[in-house]
Amino acid sequence: MFFIGRVDDHELVAYAMRMFEHPNVTITLVRFLSLEMTINGHDANERRMDNDMINEFKVSKVGSEKALYKEEMVVDSVCTCSAISSMENSFDIILVGRSHEENSSIVSRLNDWMDYPKLGFLGDILASEYFTGKVSTLVIQQHS
Repeated sequence: MFFIGRVDDHELVAYAMRMFEHPNVTITLVRFLSLEMTINGHDANERRMDNDMINEFKVSKVGSEKALYKEEMVVDSVCTCSAISSMENSFDIILVGRSHEENSSIVSRLNDWMDYPKLGFLGDILASEYFTGKVSTLVIQQHS
């Protein structure tokens, strides 16, 4: 699963942790971070909630043979797309959250190129003709 942050990604992690209970499921959580986020990007409450969700995943799942956590430092949306493309054949299914902070350098400027806005930034990248991987995608959105 690809994690940037916010409530849809929190729902994504919760869903993946339920999937993890199946004996044939292995999970890799890839968290995209930017220097902007680590310095001043997110508001403190959102950042704390993101970290709490990641820590819950790491404490409960990572360490087993079935779960892996990795961080990808990206500078901008071009780097995000490159990182995603470099992993295009690494997974059978990729889970992504639908909504993300539009001003984040991780996804900024992707609005101009989106063909499928209902899928969100990452879902749109994975559904685009430029993503050549043969992987299923599940886009998660939390409803209130």
